[in-house]
Order: sequence, then C-alpha cells, then structure tokens
Amino acid sequence: MRRLLPAACFEPIFGPLAGKKIGLVDGVGNNVGDQLIYAATRQLLDHFQLSWRRVEPGEADGIDFLLLFGGGNLGSQYREEIRRRQTALATGLPAVILPQSAYSYEPVGLATVYLREPSGRQFYPEAHLAPDLALGYQFTASRPSKPGGLFLRQDLEGRYLDARDQNRSLGDPIRLAQTPEDYIRVAGQFEYVITDRLHFAIAAMINAVPTVLLENRTPKNRGMWETWLRDLGCQWATCPDEAISILG
Repeated sequence: MRRLLPAACFEPIFGPLAGKKIGLVDGVGNNVGDQLIYAATRQLLDHFQLSWRRVEPGEADGIDFLLLFGGGNLGSQYREEIRRRQTALATGLPAVILPQSAYSYEPVGLATVYLREPSGRQFYPEAHLAPDLALGYQFTASRPSKPGGLFLRQDLEGRYLDARDQNRSLGDPIRLAQTPEDYIRVAGQFEYVITDRLHFAIAAMINAVPTVLLENRTPKNRGMWETWLRDLGCQWATCPDEAISILG
C-alpha cells in the first residue's frame, strides 16, 4: 500500500490534536473526489491514534474540538458547504478547517485554517499551507489494463466544454465511480490519465500512472500542481492537445 506523501507530512495538522475529543464534520460530499478527501481524513485520524467521531454541524455534546472537512473551498459558490461550516463554527468550539482552496473571504472566527495552495493567503494571510489530505490516502495500486485516456469535467468549473474536447473525453470521471476506492481503481486501469479533475489526477498518481493535470476555471489545479503535484511526478498542460503531445 502506498501514500503519495508520508503520514509525517500531515503531523502538523493532526499531532497537536492528541488528547482532544474530536468531532469530525464532513461536507456535502456530492462527488467522489470529495469523498476521497473524507476517507483520507479518517485514515489519518486513525494513523495518529486520535479520539474522534463524526458529528453533524451544530452538534457539540461530548466533544471539545471540531475538525471541518477539507476540500470545501472557502468563499466558493457552494452554499451548502458554507452553511455547514458556519453552523459548526457557531458552536464556539475550537476548530481546524482542513486543507482546501480559498476563492474569497468567508468569516471563520478563531478557527485555524489550512490551505492547500498559496493563492488563498490573500484572503487568509495567517493560514497554514498543508497538503490536500488525499495525498495521504493509503491504497494498493492497480495495474493498467486499458490504453490511456482523456477525462474532462462537464460542470461549470470545466474549461473544455466544447464538442471537440468532450467528444474525445472518456467522460467526467466522477460519474465513473461511486466510492473513493472505485475512483482509484478506475484511474489505475489506464496506461496514462489526462484530466482536469484534481482528485482523479491524484487517484491516477496513487496507482503510479503517468498523469497530466489540466487547468480549470479556478486557481485550484495550477496551485496544487505548483505546490505539491509537480514534485510527485505529475505533469501540467494548458489544453488537451498539449497534454497528448507531452505523453507522446
């Protein structure tokens, strides 16, 4: 089993939580990429032997510390994620907001904020930089059995929505799996992966599959690539044609 980053890279987040009674608040988790972050969170909590249980926003009985879901994108268009954060923070319990992006300012009170790329520090200058928790997910790699493929988003964050690109795509990868484990297995079936889905790129990298990450309509992909993924062997392209040429 492998992690892209060793568990020690996450010790600054989880180490100080020893001895606390932790309430873990998940996000909405509408796509399997978010679910991969939540699964990695649970693995790391157990790795560091912390006392935790899942709670709903606003629940405070029997806990003295809150961990709020990673990957939720502070100040984003996802209103239900904002509502869950604000309801949890309204309890007044000390809190950590796990690594994510920030697109604008959202009040967080005295919570400690972790960002997965530096661009969000324009909104949260005191935030700490830390890896996306999916980079700490431990899983057994698969062996490729299919040719490489292009996988493109089909939502508002996607930049490649025209027919030419979509007709070459094998689909939006979040529609190809129901669980984080399946997501990683799907990515591991291909000899290479080109995608604008950040966590599908990470899923491919967990399998040691050659991976090219494409930009989308947010700073997230480029920031994650520059800060973490480039050093882990992921390549970058500004369009599918460039990505295909990189892989030869």
